[in-house]
Amino acid sequence: MREPIHNCVAEEIFVQFLNNISQSQNVHQALFSACDYLKLEKNLTYPSAYLIPSLFCHPDASLFQLQIFGFGQYLKKLKPTPLETIIIATLTLISLQLPVQTWLLEKRILFQAMYRNLTSQVDTKTIPPILLVQIDNESINKAGILTPRPIDRQYMAKIIDKLVEIKAPVVGIDYLLDRPDSQRDRILHKSLQAGLKSPSQPTRFVFATTRDRQGKWLNVHPQIASQNWTMGGEIEVLPGWYMQLLPNDKSNHDPRPFAAVLAISQQVQQFSNSPQPQLTSQQDLWQQVSNYINSLSVANSNPKSSNTNSSNLKSTKSINKTNYKITQSERHQLQPLTAFSYQFQQMWLHPVVDFSLPPQQIYQTISAWELLENSYHPKLIENLQKQIAIVAPGGYEEAGTGNDNEDNFELPSAMDYWLNQESPDRNRIVLTGGEIHAYMTHHYLNNRMVVPIPDLWMVGLAILLGKLISEYLCNKNNQIKPEQTHQVLILLSVAAILYTLIGLQLYVSSTAIILPWLLPNITFWFYILDAFCKSGKYSPTTKTY
Repeated sequence: MREPIHNCVAEEIFVQFLNNISQSQNVHQALFSACDYLKLEKNLTYPSAYLIPSLFCHPDASLFQLQIFGFGQYLKKLKPTPLETIIIATLTLISLQLPVQTWLLEKRILFQAMYRNLTSQVDTKTIPPILLVQIDNESINKAGILTPRPIDRQYMAKIIDKLVEIKAPVVGIDYLLDRPDSQRDRILHKSLQAGLKSPSQPTRFVFATTRDRQGKWLNVHPQIASQNWTMGGEIEVLPGWYMQLLPNDKSNHDPRPFAAVLAISQQVQQFSNSPQPQLTSQQDLWQQVSNYINSLSVANSNPKSSNTNSSNLKSTKSINKTNYKITQSERHQLQPLTAFSYQFQQMWLHPVVDFSLPPQQIYQTISAWELLENSYHPKLIENLQKQIAIVAPGGYEEAGTGNDNEDNFELPSAMDYWLNQESPDRNRIVLTGGEIHAYMTHHYLNNRMVVPIPDLWMVGLAILLGKLISEYLCNKNNQIKPEQTHQVLILLSVAAILYTLIGLQLYVSSTAIILPWLLPNITFWFYILDAFCKSGKYSPTTKTY
């Protein structure tokens, strides 16, 4: 005390001082809080008594602070300040906006494509698994087609004939052929029959289907093909470049995604005892294939079963390495958590199309007119034995099912990056639906399901981590000295860089996980910078009071 005081004043000061110490304030904070109490509450009873107490200590001394252990005290420390509450609420609201998530994902995949290119993690030797036969404007003009909607069935028959001639094992037709065209339908029907009667191996055909506005399926017209010897696949493209997934309920009879059906068809046809498309079949072909894979699944789980012969066991071992994973892998199926998030307009853990892979690694393209006029490299036929052929629109304006060009989409940033690497002077601005299906087919074939971790989850983790580090930095026992400030900032910056590099590599690896970057980093650094501000506020060398 600066001077002798009455015992009543000393007791008042000492009680307030101890109360403040019990609340984990250090002696510096506790003394000034006690003085503030005397000034505000006891100024009339003990005038000017708040000016008497003083604290003397060495500037570099550690200030005493009572450490109280307990879950309640721990939670109290983590209680957000009003400013933190505003920031947290703002970041949470932003992270829940689906358009914001879509934009952030697109930019994240763009940086991933750049990272792949810079680190040379691109496969340039493997033959692309897809041959994309594009009916483009030039093909339409050369064929003299006046109205390409609906597509001319006779022209489609010529393309099918050519693909059958060069022995395409699987052909996907990314056109809705649900409306009748009696004369030309018969021509296309004969071409499809010729493909099934191929002496070497029947061609497997997969037709596009989708729901109309009343929820009914628009399947291929019966005059063209039967579902007993062809299969159908859903061609809807989800907004935000999310994958079409298989249902986790095997009893679901809705058509599977177009890309998944193509991938399963390509891999199932490699086995001699798998169901073959036959014109005389009386059972749905997809049901036959599904039953076949399920039987292999049962045989694999119980290889000693008396009902399982040696040939089935041999097929089981093979199928486990190929198509079996397509229908059994959990990453290919709609998960309950993802389905639950739909109720809140979220896409938690829903795999996305990986445009960080260059198009040359996914598919080869050829115009329909080039195919019909044999204007292609001889290696095309050799490669086709290992590929899936997809006949799809090539970017003409009338493509799609409605009045707008619904089959032409805005070019994703990562795709734009790869096209610029290939040809900086190109003028292309759209991505076709056929290319999207080619990417998804590649992902099913290679078990490449890239799962994004929700921004909201990582923002929550950044809040917890940032708050813990902030509390540590603001603790007087761990007071940062001015000369240590730069060291701590460098250390935290290195940690942030490591998080970035780990996230980039996790994406490329077989783990295939997208770690959000922007929002979690903003959250974390808000707490760190706020901690440095607080750390300097109560330093013994400052003149706050």
